[in-house]
Amino acid sequence: MVASLAGAVISHRSAASLHGLDGVRSPRYLIEVCFERGNHRDLSALGTVSMHTWSFTSRDDIAVIDGIRVTSIARTLVQLGAVCDIDAVEAALDSALRKGASPRWIESTWKRLRRTGPWGGDGLEAVMYDPSRSGVLSESQLELLVERVISDPALPTPVRQFEVQTSDGPKRLDLAFPTARLGIEGHSKQVHFGPAAEEADNLRDIALAAEGWEILYITWGMAHEPAFFLESLKRTFKQRHQMYRAA
Repeated sequence: MVASLAGAVISHRSAASLHGLDGVRSPRYLIEVCFERGNHRDLSALGTVSMHTWSFTSRDDIAVIDGIRVTSIARTLVQLGAVCDIDAVEAALDSALRKGASPRWIESTWKRLRRTGPWGGDGLEAVMYDPSRSGVLSESQLELLVERVISDPALPTPVRQFEVQTSDGPKRLDLAFPTARLGIEGHSKQVHFGPAAEEADNLRDIALAAEGWEILYITWGMAHEPAFFLESLKRTFKQRHQMYRAA
């Protein structure tokens, strides 16, 4: 708030945190702010402050959250590539789109700010125009991580957010290999843990099993140590693909 009142705009990872974007972790106690060029103030009393400069070009570049001036979601996404790796930018972009941010607004902001030479927007550009991102967006960071883990030449590209029609209605899977009737679910505490969630998962799995589907669950820990899961996945896919191809 003090930085905002001093004329700064909260930016980069700090802005991503205020907007609630996934995938971006700001270093502890670090506040990132932007000042217009030539208008810096001394913010050393606030602790660790990383000061950037920016050119204010549109009212759409500024939002206000709890009385704090902060770069807009679109402008924040453009800036993140300067301080985050491309995986973090991708997770933040998907999160912003799930929150309802307009893809056209994000792209037009990037085009308006684009300049020659190295700049933060390179990361957003790489993600936006990555041909492998075509199709339905992922719904969680874990799902993105799972998809990277199973990028193996022995497996086809999985389908995101695949719906299976069952007698109990449509059931959606995080990732699916339809030719093998094999689904993958990211097992996160936020979504899948607790008695109610576990019961819902069990009922859904029973409905899917009746249609010939098998579901594999993967946790954060398994995704970060993927060798066993990958080997099991490839064997299961091969067996089921051959079974349904023969049928």
